[in-house]
Amino acid sequence: MKTRRMMLSAVWIMVSVLIFVACEKEEEKPIVEKRPFVGFIRISSQVIHVPREGGKFGIQLTTNVPWKATADQPWVTLPTEGGGTVNSPFGDDVYIEIDVDKNTTLVQDTAHVVFVEANINPKCESVACTVIRRAVRPYIDVRGYPKIEVGPDKSTFSVCVRANWAWTATADQPWVTLSPASGKGDETLKTVDTVTVTVAENLTFTNDRAKVKFSLDSTNKVETFTISRYGQPYFSVSATKKVQFSKGNLQYHARKRVWRFAENQYDIIGKANENISSTYNGWIDLFCYGTSGYNGRHPWTVGNESYCSGLSYDFSGTNYDWGVYNAISNGGNKAGMWRTLTMEEWRYLFYSRPRARYLVGPARVNNVNGIIILPDNSNRSNSSRYYTAEQWSSSGLEEEGVVFLPAAGKRRKQFFEDFPVTPLGGYYWTAEPTFYLGIYYYYLYFYYNYSLSEYCYPEESREEEIERAEQYQYGYSVRLVQDCQDD
Repeated sequence: MKTRRMMLSAVWIMVSVLIFVACEKEEEKPIVEKRPFVGFIRISSQVIHVPREGGKFGIQLTTNVPWKATADQPWVTLPTEGGGTVNSPFGDDVYIEIDVDKNTTLVQDTAHVVFVEANINPKCESVACTVIRRAVRPYIDVRGYPKIEVGPDKSTFSVCVRANWAWTATADQPWVTLSPASGKGDETLKTVDTVTVTVAENLTFTNDRAKVKFSLDSTNKVETFTISRYGQPYFSVSATKKVQFSKGNLQYHARKRVWRFAENQYDIIGKANENISSTYNGWIDLFCYGTSGYNGRHPWTVGNESYCSGLSYDFSGTNYDWGVYNAISNGGNKAGMWRTLTMEEWRYLFYSRPRARYLVGPARVNNVNGIIILPDNSNRSNSSRYYTAEQWSSSGLEEEGVVFLPAAGKRRKQFFEDFPVTPLGGYYWTAEPTFYLGIYYYYLYFYYNYSLSEYCYPEESREEEIERAEQYQYGYSVRLVQDCQDD
């Protein structure tokens, strides 16, 4: 019995040991933790700035999930596969080339390239790259207009337009026309458009202005210039009367029996006036008083005592006036279109009209001495100046109506009195007599000083400058005028 108990105790001890060992081994077994999969998509650049020319640009993509890419603008082209797979749970690097088209507009635009997981149930967030494409920088340049001041006559000039976009030209006055008034431009700026600017004749006495604007379409880019158009030039000879001067001094051809105005304001005959006769085959420009050809007072008259009778009054408006009685071949070719100023009108012109002191001054044009008279509506102030014929022609002064009275000298009976080549004295008849010491006639006189610092012309305080000439002896210059009609 005792032995049986001992055997049962031994068995129980062995079982306990085995159980203990088994439990101990189970406790020593390591525990493995299973973590969830985490996908990711990363790109090397979130913003790409693209020049307007476009081009190919790369993005480095790193991801551990299948992916695909899309663009929201048609001007961005992605690789044809538009996506891909990965071989490593830790991520693969993929180089993606993006092709951006050229921007042919004036507007900067933006596209978005979006990268997303290609799985049906994506587990990672998408990422996007913003593509900013620059636009064409608007450019326009207008050049070539020679001046912005034009005379009252119709005029035309051209300007050159260089632009990289379509342009339109407009003028804010109907008297300016532009042809063509628009163009396509050239992005390379190699093409230049030529625009003809036509300025209509100004039939009024008022100066006016027009603004010409060249605009790039759909932009605020503009180029402008202003055209100043002079009104018909006028010269006030009284408070209520204004006139325009002839284009040059009066000339006569005895053989042809033709009157004309000198082709240029600086043209003078000089010493050749000594050839005066009824058969002279040439031009003269110094005349005795009232020698229009009316009533036997012929332009080739050299003067005598009997010639004095009958001209003891103001002949303005009568047939004794050269411009009233004769048709001037290059001055309308019709009698009655022109007349001679009176002494009082010359005085008003020189001293009483607005800004009178600033509108008269000495000058030498084409080596001919004289004085310049500016119109009332001139924007200039006179300044002493020498002009070659080319400078005078290109100065624009004549287009503005500026008058040049050349010092043409004088003739006493048959003989020319002054320097034969460059006379210094200017003598111009008026249409008014004076009864000082008998019958004499007023004339305008000025003397040219080579320094251009002084010159003489009728001054109110110096009556001797309005000379009283023995009309039957002297031949003087004649400059005719026309009366202006109101606007």
